[in-house]
Amino acid sequence: MSILANMMNDAYNILHADEQLLRLLYYPPTSIPNNQPNPLDESLPNLVVEQDITKTPTPESLKMWEIINRHIERTSKSDDLENNYLCRIYLYAGKSRPHATNKSTTRQEIVVDIFCHNSFSVDQRMERIGDRAHQLLMNNQVTGLGTIDYANGYDFTAPKEYIAYRHIYQVVRSKR
Repeated sequence: MSILANMMNDAYNILHADEQLLRLLYYPPTSIPNNQPNPLDESLPNLVVEQDITKTPTPESLKMWEIINRHIERTSKSDDLENNYLCRIYLYAGKSRPHATNKSTTRQEIVVDIFCHNSFSVDQRMERIGDRAHQLLMNNQVTGLGTIDYANGYDFTAPKEYIAYRHIYQVVRSKR
């Protein structure tokens, strides 16, 4: 597998294995009238389950992967967002630029786009998901040289009924 593919798999594995992040992506917004608790409330079932890849998947592990596949996509776009009511992360490789001081390395971007349906803004879900993803990725080791560093972030145009924010991280990697 290529260095870039390994780097992106490492970032994906960091995100999809986190209970807090999956809860923020999956559970509906907090609502006192509807008796819906905070998505991080311990009364809600855990989403990340232990699994033995040598055995038949359990219903719990199948549900976990269904949630992961619906809420964390390894692509820069999808056409099903407008027809759904959810929060989703798109994780993909961004630009690769030559490193200013070392000709044998590049600075590779890892892009994390976060989309949240407007109904999730009541509990500041966009900000909470962004903060959690940042905590997980920042200064973490992935394939490449060194650790993940934050480059910048900004909001951008989202589909109808959604808000969007793009976080861009960088990792130094070998040109070979």
